[in-house]
Amino acid sequence: MQFWRRKPKRSPSLYLANVDVTSASGLKKLVSDSPQLFDPVDDKLVERVLLDLVALPSLATRSPSDGTDLALDITVADYDRGAFLLYDAVPVAWRPEIVMTARVYSAQANETLVVCAVKQKYPWNSWFRKIANWRTYVNAGWRLNADEMEYLTRLTCVRLLAKVRNKLG
Repeated sequence: MQFWRRKPKRSPSLYLANVDVTSASGLKKLVSDSPQLFDPVDDKLVERVLLDLVALPSLATRSPSDGTDLALDITVADYDRGAFLLYDAVPVAWRPEIVMTARVYSAQANETLVVCAVKQKYPWNSWFRKIANWRTYVNAGWRLNADEMEYLTRLTCVRLLAKVRNKLG
């Protein structure tokens, strides 16, 4: 016979609070965003991919009576499309990368539970295949196009969400 009854625990719901995207700055951005060589990829592409991949309800739709709910902030702290350029027959190269952070916190108390960061670079084998292509030398350079940037963003986001899930337990 059971003298007490435990109330079943409701698992907390997860809401998307904020998605923030900032791009690279400095000399790399100046060189890699040269409009005469490459098609521009703006912050909106990265933000759209994140919102498509992380299909969570908005924090604004949450009812305030749910005290156990969690909120998720995702920030793309830096992204760089990389480049392989030839300046007077001198190669200048760096691999594309994205740095993404996530913060999970209590939606009611705004108390941080988990903070994770992931830095993902474009895979070596894919990058070497791209720069070894003869079109790279004919066009005097290479940089990630929109589809490849979307792939790198998805790869980074999946790694980040897996890391968050592991830390939450």
